[in-house]
Amino acid sequence: MAGEINKELSRQLAIKLQDPVSSGEQDTTRISALQRLDYLKRGMYRFIRVLWNSYPKLTRTVLSKYITYKVVTSNKSGQIGIEGIVELYSLYLKRLNEETYVKARIIDPFDFLDVMTGQNNLYVPDLEARKFFACEIDGQIELLPAVEYGVMLYYMKTIPYPTFEANDIELKEQFWDILMDYAASEHYLDIGQLDFVQSFKADAAEQLQLLLLRKQEQEKHDEKN
Repeated sequence: MAGEINKELSRQLAIKLQDPVSSGEQDTTRISALQRLDYLKRGMYRFIRVLWNSYPKLTRTVLSKYITYKVVTSNKSGQIGIEGIVELYSLYLKRLNEETYVKARIIDPFDFLDVMTGQNNLYVPDLEARKFFACEIDGQIELLPAVEYGVMLYYMKTIPYPTFEANDIELKEQFWDILMDYAASEHYLDIGQLDFVQSFKADAAEQLQLLLLRKQEQEKHDEKN
């Protein structure tokens, strides 16, 4: 049933905050259920930022339920809306009269005008050679050369605001405790208890480091085989 995971996460967060409840929807004199939901949302976004900036190799493992793909058609100027996309990982393009897709190179917004105007000699869009480029800029994805394409996008989707009725946080249970650490740190940040903030962040970092070491060992094992 929608919302049940959020209720359980709220209940577990209450325990982490030493303010236990029998139900995730229950308020206490210290913290309301809606406040706990807000801490979980903020904690989730902090979790994601830490993964992106410090543990990029773990992002697709930890956030696999938010990673998806879709097939769309750009407009005739080679533009696609980015609604629902938090982070773009890769995209593949083909002209509408072509059968196969070709991976486009994603370029930095600071390089976009140079590439579009032919001032960049390294990145040269070419329809005939099927050299395609893409850039997230001005609230949309711009494709070069700027024509109509069939597009396959691989991306992280938006995390909607969790409620007790819908929008369950889609995180594998094995990573819940790390989310709890970040959600708890948000609470203690709000009330100015920075020693608790640092303690919970340190615990989360230790768990992430262990996950990273395990992933690296698995990669080494896979390379040998």
